[in-house]
Amino acid sequence: MDAELAERDSEGQYGCLFMKQLQGQMFTSAHREYFNGHTLAQVPYEFVARLGELRGSLYVGDVMAVFQNIQEMCDEAEEYIWRLTDKRLNLVYPNLQAAADRGIEYRRIEPEAIVEAPHVEKMPQVEPCKVRGLDTVDVFMAISEKEAAALAFPEVTGGFDYLGFTSRDEKTLKWCTELFRFYWDRAKPKI
Repeated sequence: MDAELAERDSEGQYGCLFMKQLQGQMFTSAHREYFNGHTLAQVPYEFVARLGELRGSLYVGDVMAVFQNIQEMCDEAEEYIWRLTDKRLNLVYPNLQAAADRGIEYRRIEPEAIVEAPHVEKMPQVEPCKVRGLDTVDVFMAISEKEAAALAFPEVTGGFDYLGFTSRDEKTLKWCTELFRFYWDRAKPKI
């Protein structure tokens, strides 16, 4: 109140508006250590400005827990699974194929020139699957109609450590769904 950022009034309108605008800063502040090591520099501004919508998410600091979340999401999906990824992951292939076999829509956005991991058995493509490519992938994400199983941003040094956030919160899922659609609309179909 001393800084005149909020004031007392009977309606509380200004204070409510101010608090809504602070949600993004509160979220990034609560996860300061993560955001000091990860970048959103390539994420479109309109999504960065809405980071407060992620406040209902939980930080997952164990990469194996991230992939376990993705496997469970695949098993529970009823409508769709959408992934934005820099790599194809053998670990989740059986779960993804089982979901596709159940009739779950599977979409994937990956780099135009995806690099296969050396010394890893190449799994077949999940079928059916719609795949589109981008020059670079700026976010790692795995979502279904029920949850954001994984949402991770690249490290400031480049690449992904796959650590990030998970949530079943409606606002977080809406943010992730809209970001996926943003990239999907700009990606080119891959054969």
